[in-house]
Amino acid sequence: QAVDAAIETNRALIDRRKHKLRLSLPQRPIVFNGDFARSVQIVANLVHNAAKYTAEGGELLVAASQEAAAELIDVPFSSYRRHLQTAIERITDIMWIKEIGG
Repeated sequence: QAVDAAIETNRALIDRRKHKLRLSLPQRPIVFNGDFARSVQIVANLVHNAAKYTAEGGELLVAASQEAAAELIDVPFSSYRRHLQTAIERITDIMWIKEIGG
C-alpha cells in the first residue's frame, strides 16, 4: 500500500517524463511497524528523485527487496551485494553534481 501510494503521488511526473515503471513487489505485504504516512513520504521521495534524475523516457525500477532489485537489473545477487556500496556512492555523487548545477 505504501509503495502504491508513493507511485500515485508521483504519477504525474512519471507520466510527464514518459518513464517506464517496473515494480517488483512480494505477493504478501511487507509488515512494517511504523507511521504509514511517513513510510509513504520516504518511498515517494525516492521515487520522485528517481523520476527527476532519470533521463526522459527512461526506466524506473522499484523493488521491495535486495533480491528483487538484483533480479530487476539482471545481476546475480552475490554481485549485487558486493557492489552495492560503491553503486550508492556513485549515484550519490551524480545526484549531488546535478543538484548543484554541475
